[in-house]
Amino acid sequence: LAAGTHLWKEGDPGDEVVVLMEGVLEVIHEPAEGEGEVVVLRTIEAGAMVGEIASLDGLSRSATVRAATAC
Repeated sequence: LAAGTHLWKEGDPGDEVVVLMEGVLEVIHEPAEGEGEVVVLRTIEAGAMVGEIASLDGLSRSATVRAATAC
């Protein structure tokens, strides 16, 4: 995954779980266009599992995840 690429966006189906093998992901909030700036909620480093909450509760993604570095 190239830096800057979205893994998924808020509202997407929560149908997969990802294990980050290398690189850094950012969990972000992207406001509607023209309504503010992107806010980084947290960073995720290699070895972490991502997406398990939406996968378990059956709801859509609660935040956007993008690659901060190549992953």
